[in-house]
Amino acid sequence: VDGSYGPVTRRSVRDFQREMGFDQTGALTPQETVTLICHAALNARDADSQNLLGIMFATGLGVEQNIDSALEWLDTAADRGNGGANFNLALIYGTGSVQGSYRLCGLIESPERADSYLRRAADLGHERAIRLRREFAATGGDSAARWSQISQALLSEAERSGDRFYIAWQQRIDEARRENGHELNQPGCYQAAMAGGQPAAAGGSQTE
Repeated sequence: VDGSYGPVTRRSVRDFQREMGFDQTGALTPQETVTLICHAALNARDADSQNLLGIMFATGLGVEQNIDSALEWLDTAADRGNGGANFNLALIYGTGSVQGSYRLCGLIESPERADSYLRRAADLGHERAIRLRREFAATGGDSAARWSQISQALLSEAERSGDRFYIAWQQRIDEARRENGHELNQPGCYQAAMAGGQPAAAGGSQTE
């Protein structure tokens, strides 16, 4: 793997398309990309693909959003020693977000559990986990205070970098808040779930 979409990659894509009964174009459509990731996670049991599928279920990217499925796939990858999956679980339980960009709803935060996943991610060599543990070590044993600071730092980092995925996700949350009559200045995740509603971004199947 060299990161280049060259002739070897195109041949592999055509082989996959032929096996699945798709048009053999050598270029994946969005739906074919989702299918490929699902097959890699399910059949090849590739831990990186399992981590990615967990993120997809967490955010509703290419599949219908399902937090339970997200946690199952991330747990599977984490148990297999995937540093990224441990890091994402730390963020989910510590800040209610995934990859520092996406806010989740209806998930009970557990700073102590988040600490455990972050520690394991760092032990596995995950660079961002190592950096966060180093930068926020001063809070000592106060897990809740530490994750509150980490949450704000990650959100600020996404905003400073102009993360288009974060911006698009926030816009979808804002639209859902407006539809349900909620103010946009409320902190954290969209709050419609408190009234029994669901965010507009959570429903339906997408192929982004």
